[in-house]
Amino acid sequence: MAEVVLAADKARWDALVGSRVLDPHYLRQFATAQGGDSGTPVLIHAAGGDCSTLEVLLITDIGGGHRTARAPLYGGPWLSLPQSGDAIAAATAAQPEIDAALRGLGVVSEVSVLSPWLPHAEMVRQAWRAQTTRLVCLASLDDPEASWATLEPSRRAEVRRAGREGTVRWRPFDQEGAARFAAVYASAMERAGASPRWRLGHDYFTRLSAEAGEFVHMATLETPTGGAAALFLHNASRASYLYAARWGRAPAAASAVLWSARVELDRMGIEVMLLGGGLSDSPDDSLLRFKRAFADRVTPLSVAARVFDRDAHDEAVASGHARPLPDFTVEA
Repeated sequence: MAEVVLAADKARWDALVGSRVLDPHYLRQFATAQGGDSGTPVLIHAAGGDCSTLEVLLITDIGGGHRTARAPLYGGPWLSLPQSGDAIAAATAAQPEIDAALRGLGVVSEVSVLSPWLPHAEMVRQAWRAQTTRLVCLASLDDPEASWATLEPSRRAEVRRAGREGTVRWRPFDQEGAARFAAVYASAMERAGASPRWRLGHDYFTRLSAEAGEFVHMATLETPTGGAAALFLHNASRASYLYAARWGRAPAAASAVLWSARVELDRMGIEVMLLGGGLSDSPDDSLLRFKRAFADRVTPLSVAARVFDRDAHDEAVASGHARPLPDFTVEA
């Protein structure tokens, strides 16, 4: 059976992830912050021969001895195998081991939004029968001059205009920054009428700072009429645009914050940033248009969903302790 590593076993988790996983969402510190009081972060490790698979999940108690498993924003089975290895065979072999480990934890369902950086992604999608749900944007950070030249003229104008009104501050995400960001983020979500899933409060952001502050930076621009702020999760080579908020009348501030963060991350040696997607794939989706303006490519976002005990999961949904599963969920 696969090994189950808890976040309390810091040395083991960090050794497994640090040596092979590029995606910062697999970091123990980030998973711990995402778990909070209700989700227990675990790292599932399946190994056989020269191949190994890692999957990060949050395990949540839904009552009756049952639990659900969800990726902390992004995740999925991260395959490591020799250059000549058979990826589909490795994925197929790892899956029953991971399933057995989850059943042993009392998990009745698992949902993972697959990382855009998963090695052997197509083979993983096949083995887990994942479905594409929307598009996400990525930006290469290795050539800022070329990126500036290809940035939409309107966005370049926004960056310049905001630069005349204030200076973007780039800082580690400390407790002071967490309190400030929590306040402006809450106001932004209220104005947008955001779903409860995205209404993250003061406790969440202070926990994110306390647990993962060394891997999170905050970019802020304040002008006389308003401003914008954003958080970026990163490791040695990858970054993720986590959360953002605007306030007042400063429509150009968001562009300036994102561009400045792009430059700072490049200086830190980060090669690629995941910007995420919009609320939909519609050309009229303003959030998607904004992110695509700063991206150099888009990639399909896939979701893998598996259910081990349909009745138990449906009971938890009826009682309000779990969310409904996607239509493409696989009976495991």
